[in-house]
Amino acid sequence: MGREYTISTGMKIFYILIAAAMFVFAMVLLKIPQSQSVLLLFPLIIVVGSALIIINALKRKVIIYDDSILCINLFSRKEISFTDVKGCRIEQKFISLELNSGDKMTIRSYSDLGDSAEFEGWVRDKFKDLDAIDLKHDEEQVLKDTSLGYTVEDRERKLKTAKQIALAYNIVGSAVFCLVFFGRGYPIVIMGLFYPLVGIIVMVFSKGLIKFAGNSKRSVTPFLLLGIMVPVITMLVVVIADYQIFQYNNLWLPMILTAAIVFTIVYFTGLNRSITGIKAQIFAMIILSAMYAFGGITSINCTFDKSAPVIYKAKVLDHRIESGKHTSYLLTLSEWGPMHQQKEEDVGRHLYSSVSIGDTVKIYFRPGLLKAPWYHVAQ
Repeated sequence: MGREYTISTGMKIFYILIAAAMFVFAMVLLKIPQSQSVLLLFPLIIVVGSALIIINALKRKVIIYDDSILCINLFSRKEISFTDVKGCRIEQKFISLELNSGDKMTIRSYSDLGDSAEFEGWVRDKFKDLDAIDLKHDEEQVLKDTSLGYTVEDRERKLKTAKQIALAYNIVGSAVFCLVFFGRGYPIVIMGLFYPLVGIIVMVFSKGLIKFAGNSKRSVTPFLLLGIMVPVITMLVVVIADYQIFQYNNLWLPMILTAAIVFTIVYFTGLNRSITGIKAQIFAMIILSAMYAFGGITSINCTFDKSAPVIYKAKVLDHRIESGKHTSYLLTLSEWGPMHQQKEEDVGRHLYSSVSIGDTVKIYFRPGLLKAPWYHVAQ
């Protein structure tokens, strides 16, 4: 019999408590009158899920034999011979044993196992570290690239400089979070609009030394993902919160063109082919391009619109506070100007607390720099 690793007692108790909480929740749902019998499927699914969690916690194990390793999960059972293993990759949440055939065995959440540190150490001692091999190969390829310098010393110096630039860029980009707590949203919008362009320019002129995404365990190439994404996401949040677009018609074409241009440049200059997850990188680039285009074009239309506003008045018909991950202060306003229907507006806490039902608020309506009308509500 080989060495057997099962879920630790503490984690078994944890999973059982989770399953018990799900079961109780399902029983509560069953007591709520349902207008349609099909809705009874939801508590049934939850009950089945809680049972599967318990069964998996009791059944899941890894067994090491003299010449093979066996991984048993709820719906799978896989055994591989040591001679078939090309090497291992150890991540925070899982261990992957890659085979010579191209297949692999993935042991997920291995930290749930009793003596998981012992198991991880055994894997490291038994199999080649493929991440370390990839990292060494990637460094060799970079240092052989004559376009980066005539000597190895020149290339090493440029690689070091690229890492310093990427680190500084990511630190400054992440610091945009701090701007949320100071003053108005204008600095955040400006940083979100222009700072990603700086990152793209850095990638373009880095001669392939700086990429959009990376993995420090497998590649020596520094990357700018954090420094680009944080300003873009923050700008998008601020733009959505501060600007109410009355009509988007004139913005869709600039948004689509901007997203296409940004994606094309980032793809051809920032795609890191020295690491796995090419599809994930492309997906992240698409999301980045879409968010940047939406937030950037909207901010150009509104932030740089210096036209004099047309002021309308609307009556507060109702108000409510919506709590959740984010607290929203909502006013239901009467018709005003070109708004020919009642509409619920998300306003700031100060404005919400200073008006009552029946009061009048002002609507500052502007045409927009890109001819997309927008407005904001004030007292």
